[in-house]
Amino acid sequence: MATEYQSVEYRLHECLVQMQDMLSVLNFDQSLLDALQECKNLIKNKQYKVAVMGEFKRGKSSLINALLGSRILPADATPTTATINRITYGAAPRAVITFQDGREQEIPVHELKDYVTKITAEGAARALQIKEATVYFPTVFCQNHIDIIDTPGLNDDARMTQITIDMVANVDAVIVPIHAHAPFSETEMKFVCQLIESENITNLVFVVTFLDQLDEDDYNYERFMGFVRQRIQSTVFAELEKRNSPEPVLRKAHQLLDHLQINGISSSLALDSFVSNNRDMLEKSRFEPFRNALLHAVTSKQLEHAIQKTIAVLHSVAAKFDEQDQKRKAVLQDGFVMLEQNTQLLKDYCSNSQRALEDALSRNLSSLQTMISKFNGNKNYIVNEFIKGLSSVRVNSHEVILSTLNKAAEQIGRELLRRRTSMQHEMIQILTDSLPPLQEAERQALQAVSGFPDVAKIIGFPETAQSMNRFAETIFRNAVFKLETPYSSQWQNLANCDVIEMIIQAADTSVSNYIMELNQIVNTIRKNWSDQFYGHLKELISCVTKELNQRQEKQDLQYKAYLQNYQTFYQNTQGILKQSEALWSEFEGGEHL
Repeated sequence: MATEYQSVEYRLHECLVQMQDMLSVLNFDQSLLDALQECKNLIKNKQYKVAVMGEFKRGKSSLINALLGSRILPADATPTTATINRITYGAAPRAVITFQDGREQEIPVHELKDYVTKITAEGAARALQIKEATVYFPTVFCQNHIDIIDTPGLNDDARMTQITIDMVANVDAVIVPIHAHAPFSETEMKFVCQLIESENITNLVFVVTFLDQLDEDDYNYERFMGFVRQRIQSTVFAELEKRNSPEPVLRKAHQLLDHLQINGISSSLALDSFVSNNRDMLEKSRFEPFRNALLHAVTSKQLEHAIQKTIAVLHSVAAKFDEQDQKRKAVLQDGFVMLEQNTQLLKDYCSNSQRALEDALSRNLSSLQTMISKFNGNKNYIVNEFIKGLSSVRVNSHEVILSTLNKAAEQIGRELLRRRTSMQHEMIQILTDSLPPLQEAERQALQAVSGFPDVAKIIGFPETAQSMNRFAETIFRNAVFKLETPYSSQWQNLANCDVIEMIIQAADTSVSNYIMELNQIVNTIRKNWSDQFYGHLKELISCVTKELNQRQEKQDLQYKAYLQNYQTFYQNTQGILKQSEALWSEFEGGEHL
């Protein structure tokens, strides 16, 4: 029969793998894949978590100690447990404290009470920082992937109660201890109803504790157990009917309670018998029948629980297909919208950039023209320098005047070269300063057109800007200033000419010609820069448009492929669900060991 069970496990595992593969292809939410992976792990190891839950002072910790055969957990007459204590299998006893901030600290088992109890104010304060204590212990009960979880008592205080309530969603079965002197209170009844309503709880075990506190002459064990059993059943069903519980909850209640087996025990006698090896005391504790029944109940439910939970998860995942489909379609549609937005952003940028360059050049043109106009002031400088030279002439002869004019021309030439160079550098700087804003605008535009990290490298503006700057520098450097001399070879005698008038005319001609050339250079630069920038934009939009078109085609193919895959996988999912239901029927029809 174990072979048949193994066959069910293998086929159910295959269902999970198929579902995972489909969800991966459809790119559905990762949480769904995680849920399927958890089920795969569950099918493999059949991990089963059994919590001991109930009101405070019901002997929960003592019960777990008896199951372990050793006083591991702190137990006291007053409420002590202040954290979740998890008992799991380990080759050697040890304890690990997990703090709320994620830190872990290994401690000796005998120091556990200093961390998980609230007997002292210091212990209570420390317990607030602890999320869980895990005790590794070589017990047969936990060897087969079974964890026992000790919880704070209900109705101890609000925080302790909430810790226990929150834990309900993370366990598979619950042991409910009932005090022999107060069998099944109203609080316990309502808590059991809550457990039945919890989808993940598949097994309930009831045990009457502190049996040694009853006088054996005053009660009959079987009748007392029957009384407790009948009280549990009648009060729970009455409460569920009062709540108008749905049919699935009532059906589950009947499955858990109709054939309820209940044991009475004395954990303290059992622990003492283990220490003293007293068989009579152990028999009096009635612990062995309870432990055997509990182990059988838990181990028999492990595989059933793994299969049930897996099928439930498969159905849950399948139920979310429509929701995930709408989300996935929305993501794909958003991709189309983003492509359209990117295309429009690029068009807007390119249409605005040419105008931005023209605006920048126009703003700078007035500054350049002002600088060029100021060069007119050099006319006076030229005239003054020539006249200053002539003022030193004492002999009115052609040779002396010619020599004086030549010397003055050399000095004027050097000074004008300095002034022209300085002015040209300043003009180039003004033009260059108009480029960084354009470069930043392009950077922002390409950044807005998401997913184009390489475009700026391939067709980036910096290279074009460098070319534009080089052109401006070259054409300015080639600008020619010709200083007209106030004489010519045809003049026979400068001593008989109006040299001052000739100087004024030469200065006016020289400066005016240079100013005309500078204005032509500025116009040439303006046209060249516009042509270069337009060429850059044309190449840029060509490259990006091509990329956007390719993305559009790819997006279309992805969308069509998704629609086709979804329809195919949806049908396959329905087949997987039918297969899983058939596996459950096959399992139920088998002989349960």
